[in-house]
Amino acid sequence: MRIGVPAEVMAGESRVAVTPETARKLVGQGHEVRVQSGAGLRASATDAAYQAAGAQTVDAAGAYGSELVLKVRAPLPAERALMQPGTTLVGMLNPFDADGLAALAFARARCDDCGHDFLVAFSCKGRGVCPSCNTRRMAETAAHLTDHVFPRLPVRQWVLS
Repeated sequence: MRIGVPAEVMAGESRVAVTPETARKLVGQGHEVRVQSGAGLRASATDAAYQAAGAQTVDAAGAYGSELVLKVRAPLPAERALMQPGTTLVGMLNPFDADGLAALAFARARCDDCGHDFLVAFSCKGRGVCPSCNTRRMAETAAHLTDHVFPRLPVRQWVLS
């Protein structure tokens, strides 16, 4: 996998998403690591250290043109324009920092059972699961399990929350 590490451009940000040691480990696992030239300077990591670890030093377009982009802070609009469709971005996103960031925090998914499209938050524990079908399945499973837990009554009405 091509992994890109762009430089952090936010004022006051001195961190870098990948250290030379982490780059060495990723390269050792067979990944191609592309670090934007100068990305680690404010974190005391030189381009030579990344190159010694097996990473390539590239320009911003080379880092953002990767399948996986690792970044500390959210990308600015000019940086987002360099990303290809389908790129996976790993970083700390704050949707209130800038316009359009909230869209980066969601994925469009399609339920195989009902065919509906829906948005799933990346932070959602049940990502990739259709909310309506999942709720139905949860209720059916819970009803089945209650037969073994709760006593039999003529009318079964349990509130599951």
